[in-house]
Order: sequence, then C-alpha cells, then structure tokens
Amino acid sequence: MKLFSAVQIWEWDAYTIREQGISSIDLMERAALACTQCISGLLAQPAEICVFAGMGNNGGDGLAIARMLRQRGYKVQVYILANKDNGSEDFEINLKRLSETDIPVTHIRNTDGFPPLSPSSHIIDALFGTGLS
Repeated sequence: MKLFSAVQIWEWDAYTIREQGISSIDLMERAALACTQCISGLLAQPAEICVFAGMGNNGGDGLAIARMLRQRGYKVQVYILANKDNGSEDFEINLKRLSETDIPVTHIRNTDGFPPLSPSSHIIDALFGTGLS
C-alpha cells in the first residue's frame, strides 16, 4: 500500500479541478459517490450508519456520503464535532444540502454530548483529513 502526503493529495485535487474544469464541491460529490457505491456494495439495507464529521472538507465528504446513503434507503445519523462556529466552504454547502433531508444532525461540543452507539451501528469517520495540523 502506498501512502501519500497531504501536499501530494492537495496537488492531485488542484490538478483534477483545473484539468477537468470542475469545482471543489463537484470533486467532493464525486468522491462521496464513489464511497457510497462501495459502502452500498458491502452493507445490506437496512443498516444503521453513524457519520462523525469534523468541520473541514473531510467532514464535508462525510455529510455528502450521509446524504447519498440516505437516498439509497439507509438509516443515517450525523454527528458533527463542532469546535468552531463555521466550517470550510464545501462543508457548509453540504451542511445546507443535508438540512434539506430527514437525516438527524447532532452537534457535539464536548465529551458529554457523545451519543451511545448500538453494537450494530456502522461508523463512518469523517473527522480529520489532510488539513489536520
């Protein structure tokens, strides 16, 4: 397995956006669709899925995946670890899109807000990405 640096990943994202003439939110949608297709191939419905999202672009990916999984009939809950008032631009776009669905969203600001999880829950970790410092 090859591991790539954050800089390499940022460069590939920028290259794809530039060469294919798409926006970063479009690239995020593509990535979310690929993940959703993979997850759908692994998990039968109705599966309970909990998405834990940070407020950066990795969190935005998680919100998009949550929305797409819900569209496919999965039971989805989203937990946003809110350590600031606003997320990245693409995170905020996906948060708005998520608000137009029936997916419950919980903002967690401290460890007291962490939900109990069912042993049958499937977890999607969308907390930290290449922007972690």
